[in-house]
Amino acid sequence: MEWKIERDLPIPIAEQITGQIVYAISFGTLQPGEALPSIRELAGILKVSPVTISKVYRELIKKSLLVSKPYIGVFVNELGVINGQNFEEITHQNLQTIFINAIRQAKLMGYSTEEIRAAFSQADLNLANADIQKTILVISNFYDATHYYALEIESILEGINLKAVPLILTDLKTRLPELLPQIKNAQFAVTVPERLQEVREILEPDYCRVLAIAFELSQTTIKQLSAITPDQKVGIVSTYPEYVNTMLNELTAYGPITHTPIVALLSQEERVKKMLLEIDVLIYASGSEIVKEWAPKGLEMFEFLHTPKPDSVNRLRPLL
Repeated sequence: MEWKIERDLPIPIAEQITGQIVYAISFGTLQPGEALPSIRELAGILKVSPVTISKVYRELIKKSLLVSKPYIGVFVNELGVINGQNFEEITHQNLQTIFINAIRQAKLMGYSTEEIRAAFSQADLNLANADIQKTILVISNFYDATHYYALEIESILEGINLKAVPLILTDLKTRLPELLPQIKNAQFAVTVPERLQEVREILEPDYCRVLAIAFELSQTTIKQLSAITPDQKVGIVSTYPEYVNTMLNELTAYGPITHTPIVALLSQEERVKKMLLEIDVLIYASGSEIVKEWAPKGLEMFEFLHTPKPDSVNRLRPLL
């Protein structure tokens, strides 16, 4: 992983570093169980105080995105994102145990092997005919993006009669009693890795199991970034300061530009409105959609949108 900070950005260094780590975990650059650089090593790479790195690691450990192993180092938490091979092996072993116990019990009751096979086939047919709709919750920060994630998850998991219900974290915190019927009806909930601990504290163990899934930059956003011409002046608006650095990195990766992008946070309304008069293209983060109402007519703009990674979503199939 390439570590990088922008000292000219109006974003605190610690928040830039935090954003890079969270983004890397959410989008698979840092894998579960992978070691991070030591505090002194990363401080040396970024030329910042070890105290800053220590603070970042400590906060991400509190959020359960990282885990500290004494005398060994700091690692991406294995619980952060559903991880393929081990998860599938454990699921297969559990399934074998279920069948072995059921067959053993049936034989103790006097049923023959042929009768057990016939009963299994009939039960499987009955379930297929029933086609019972399954429900999962999709929980994130902003409704529009969360609604989009839910639709994408339903599309990826085609072949399953599935309803993915979008909920935003704020509603989960403020309207929990009202939402309990939906929550209790769900097989489980999925969320973004950086919100996993918060959602688990609300829903587990009383109401619903919570899992994290990985994300990637949407193909639409990649095409829009690639279409930016070198001479265009670009502005970036984000709700959360820690993600500005990531947006800049993606912009320079896909859209070669000659003008230094202008950056503003949504909370800096006057700065944003001034910036909108100076740029040719606006890139806004999910959750910052109100900026479209402030933009002059005809300004080219698009959302910096992510989408659930298909391989991560498909690992949910054994649970459905």
